[in-house]
Amino acid sequence: MTKISSLAEDYSLVTLLLNRRIESLGVNDMSLVNGGLFDIDADWDTPHNLHRSGTSVDIDRSVELTGGQVAPTNLLLLNLLARVLGLTKVPEATIHYEASN
Repeated sequence: MTKISSLAEDYSLVTLLLNRRIESLGVNDMSLVNGGLFDIDADWDTPHNLHRSGTSVDIDRSVELTGGQVAPTNLLLLNLLARVLGLTKVPEATIHYEASN
């Protein structure tokens, strides 16, 4: 969880310095800390098989800007920051990272 918080904070700080605007990452489909399933649909379906061990997270493809506008996530910057923080990109359609313990 600390690595994900650091990723979001670092992304906002760097985009503020580069673009003179705050860009907030959207984090979703996160694993429970000790693993397990968020059963928000009350059907116990497991659409995110890798989100079971407490180390998986997906990041939105768009960021929220100051004032509520949206812009595409800077994937080059995101992947660079994630690598520095020790997050591993999972090759799938979503922006999915694994954090090692």
